[in-house]
Parts: sequence; structure tokens; C-alpha cells
Amino acid sequence: MLVSSSPWLSEEIPADARVKIHVLPPVSGRVGKLSEHPDPLVQAGLLGQGAVLTTSSHQVLAPMSGKVVACDPLSYSFLLHTRQGLRLTIAYGFDTARLMGEKCEFKVRVGDQVKAGQVVLQINPVWLKRQQIPNCCTVTVRNTGKLRALVITSARQVTPQHDTLFTVYA
Repeated sequence: MLVSSSPWLSEEIPADARVKIHVLPPVSGRVGKLSEHPDPLVQAGLLGQGAVLTTSSHQVLAPMSGKVVACDPLSYSFLLHTRQGLRLTIAYGFDTARLMGEKCEFKVRVGDQVKAGQVVLQINPVWLKRQQIPNCCTVTVRNTGKLRALVITSARQVTPQHDTLFTVYA
């Protein structure tokens, strides 16, 4: 199981990687690097490494199968522990705490096992945009210690269950 954290991972595929894990997009949208996110903490990688999607999706799906270990309506986010040992944080928007969880509806509970592509969170992107919440969704890996690389897809647009958002190598 992968459990610790480390500095930035390589963005190059290691020639001798033994483990390759594909992480699916939780929403349809335009792929970007975390440096494009409006939150300086996300930009700096303090919340993990991964990718950001610009989206208008109203449902946020599980990017992998695993166990939901946290659902936070204030941050419109959830934490997923995957069967492969990844700890993923999936978050919609930025600066959402002021909304007090309004229009944030979880379709699962903490402790539930979910399958890749299952709806976890339902939101209202039009309402959030009116509240000046950016229409972005981040997927970050929290425990990168045993990983060697995280390679974001070269595709500009991705859709859930058809594309890979990024691949991690160990």
C-alpha cells in the first residue's frame, strides 16, 4: 500500500516502472495543470499532486474504485482510498466554505465502497458560477511517497469512463 508523501514527482514515464495506475477524470472538461488553479495552496502542490479540470458538469464521479473516507460539503470535496493504495482528493471549485455546503449533495456516505464512474457528488455549476465559484474540479494524490512519476494526459478534453486524466507510476 502507498502511504507517505514526498516532494514533486517526475512528469516523465520511468523506464523501469513496475506499477502503472490510471486515474480517470471525475467530470468531463478541459485538462490543466494544478498551476492553473486559482488557489495558491493547490498551485504549490500542498494538497497533493494531480490535475485540474475546467468543467460544467453537475455530477462528480469516483475516478477509481475504492472507499470514501471523507465527504466535506464545506469544501465540496471527498477523499477516496483506492484498492491500489492511492489516497485521492476530489474537490469542486475554490473558496466554497462561505456557501456552507449549499447545493452540495453527496450521493454516498463515509465508509461506502464506490466503483469507478459512480456518482459521488451532485452540484449546481450554474448556481456556483453565480456565487463566483470557479468551475474547476481538482484530483490530487495525497500520498506520493512511493510513487515515481505522475503523468497528466496529453489530451485537452477528457470524459469520464472513456479517458485517463493522469497515470501514476511506482
